[in-house]
Amino acid sequence: MIRRSQFLLGFLGATLALASVAWAGGPSDRHHDVLKKMLTSMENITKILGDVKDEESSQKAVDGLKKEAKTFIDLRKKAGELPPPSPEEKVKVAKEYMPKLEDTVRKLLNEIQRVQMLTPTRAILFELRDVFKAEKKK
Repeated sequence: MIRRSQFLLGFLGATLALASVAWAGGPSDRHHDVLKKMLTSMENITKILGDVKDEESSQKAVDGLKKEAKTFIDLRKKAGELPPPSPEEKVKVAKEYMPKLEDTVRKLLNEIQRVQMLTPTRAILFELRDVFKAEKKK
């Protein structure tokens, strides 16, 4: 079982990766598109976890969590491959996305903590373990 501190540290790494995309938004719509999709993926994960109330509902959530985890990981990789932005664009994108990012992360963390409190449902959080691993630098 993942310890809460390990899970949250890993999540912090994933959140910082997403925040770096927000700060690294580029002059093209590609950066905005990837960031919007990453936020949507996090919102979807939050919704799936929000539907978990007991062991039965947690089993139903597994496929959705796997799908969204893969989506988020693919988007994070895509974001890392985009070219660096101009300094002006960094400021613009940060102003546009940081409030939404902070709100989305807060809601997701609340759902993760709630699911961790439900003993029979904790195991589904393993489906998110790769989402919260820090991306290895090349």
